Amino acid sequence: MRLALLVEAVVKGRYVSVIRGRPTRIFLLEADPQRYWIAIGWDAALTGGLLVLLLVIARMWWLQRR
Repeated sequence: MRLALLVEAVVKGRYVSVIRGRPTRIFLLEADPQRYWIAIGWDAALTGGLLVLLLVIARMWWLQRR
């Protein structure tokens, strides 16, 4: 789901960052491209990193059960 939201943000040129306890931040590609791409990059790296970690753990578990 989160990766789909990142793809939508890239297509629309508008990224909304919501962190609990902090105000909502909206990054627009045409207004501030550097912060826009940095925010998307960090979000994608953290989301992708967690997915890779889960896949590695699942694969190790699957190989141990074989």
